[in-house]
Amino acid sequence: MRFGVLGRFEAYDRNGAAAVAGARKPTILLTALLLHPNAWIGVNQLVDVIWQEQDTPASAEQNLKTYIWQLRRTLTGLHGGHRIESRPGAYRIRVESGDLDIGVAENLETAADHARVDGDAAGAVTCLTEALLLWRGEPYEGLPDELTASAVSRADQLRRRLREKLADGYACQGRYDVAARLLQVLTEEDPLHEGSWARLVRALHRSGQRSEALAAYQRARAVLSAELGVEPGPELVAAHRSALDTGLTRRDLPRTVADFLGREPELNRIRAVLGGKTTAVPVLVLDGMPGAGKTALAVHAAHEVADAYPDGQLFVDLHAGLPPSTVLARLLRAAGAPVPTDPDEREAVWRGELAGRRLLLVLDDAADAAQVRPLLPGTPGCAVVITTRNRGLWLAGATALTTEPLPVHYARQLFPGAPGEVFTHCGGLPAAIRAVSAMLRNRPLWTIDALTAELATLFEPAFRALSAIESRVLALGTSHIQVDAAVTAELTDLEVPVAQEVLDSLFGRHLMTQPSPGRYSWHIVVRDQVKRQALIGAAR
Repeated sequence: MRFGVLGRFEAYDRNGAAAVAGARKPTILLTALLLHPNAWIGVNQLVDVIWQEQDTPASAEQNLKTYIWQLRRTLTGLHGGHRIESRPGAYRIRVESGDLDIGVAENLETAADHARVDGDAAGAVTCLTEALLLWRGEPYEGLPDELTASAVSRADQLRRRLREKLADGYACQGRYDVAARLLQVLTEEDPLHEGSWARLVRALHRSGQRSEALAAYQRARAVLSAELGVEPGPELVAAHRSALDTGLTRRDLPRTVADFLGREPELNRIRAVLGGKTTAVPVLVLDGMPGAGKTALAVHAAHEVADAYPDGQLFVDLHAGLPPSTVLARLLRAAGAPVPTDPDEREAVWRGELAGRRLLLVLDDAADAAQVRPLLPGTPGCAVVITTRNRGLWLAGATALTTEPLPVHYARQLFPGAPGEVFTHCGGLPAAIRAVSAMLRNRPLWTIDALTAELATLFEPAFRALSAIESRVLALGTSHIQVDAAVTAELTDLEVPVAQEVLDSLFGRHLMTQPSPGRYSWHIVVRDQVKRQALIGAAR
């Protein structure tokens, strides 16, 4: 059974035959039930709806039962039962997904949203177009306004939302002229809807109609001022600013930390890499253990050289595993560029967006080379800084720089007057020192166990990523100062080559150190965390 309310009311059985009740009151009754599908509606409420424009007859409830009987004869049953069910004092109509056209439209909207998140602009456009084709006229046409007013408003809002999202879908496909034509209609229908004006300005600008984009902004500003007495909001202002600007000028670097210190040798190296004359794209990889200050160093350096990259400085948190296709989709949307479905096409569009620009890209917390390689610019002018916990992240032509823990005299400057034991157990990690400093300001009575617990969050992501064998080997830090492959194999019942591979993996992730060839040890903070986990495990 299919019910249509996006136009004159219609009902069809599974064979497509019309099944609309001929009389007006049964149709009003059916509509009232469909306004609340699968929900029980009281008899008194239904009586009020059917006879809202006239006196209620004494036989109203009996007449209602007659209309229900007529509808049950007309409507196809559901799973062997009546489509309209009853219980004492109430009725409800059973509706499944796909039975009611406005519900189908809402489901298509959800499917389009999912396609958009997945970077499938074409799929989103298809879903939205199908949804809009369900409209046959004014929703609930021919039925009393008193009954359908709120439902009509809901349907109108849905249709507007679908058209705005369709315009977004066209823009993601690079069909900015098509998006602009649709948005022109939307701004004419509702000139006070600022979001549509912002979309229109962006679409006109991206389609090469810069003067038209600026004119659209002025029209929007005039109507908002005349009708509402307000100036354009942030979204519309940003679209106007983008149209005024001739290039991508995002500058979204985080703030640099106020107590940044002790990294002058590293900064000199970074300045040389990012500021040198080259015919290639300079790529700098900063590796280091959790909390060593990789991100702070990258951000500080990026602020220093920002003037050399006037077309923008972008900061992207890769969360140590975000798929590159997802990152590309976000970057392209932020640039107002189309987002193709195919990952290779996204790479090509992204490289095209960066071509001819001088832009600095900071990729934070990268998992491996495969994650960052699709994000790299293809032509000179741009530069890339990558931070990672993975010592083995290798890119052809990239400069690698390890961020070591701070020397003690610099560490003490981050937390003047702190007991020496604090610096011992923070091991020169700036993030650890700052975390403990904040803790001690609030809790001056501290213990080593409390300090270790405070630092647990620094290492939780790295520890969660370990395999069972890697966790077993790392746990040797509870009882050993140093190990080699032979000792590790003996203690864990592994073959020596396997033990060597695991030790190299932990060293590569900065969870173990290598004081001499073939010998492996634990940084003090890692050792404390390993001991803490062992105690937690024993307590369980």
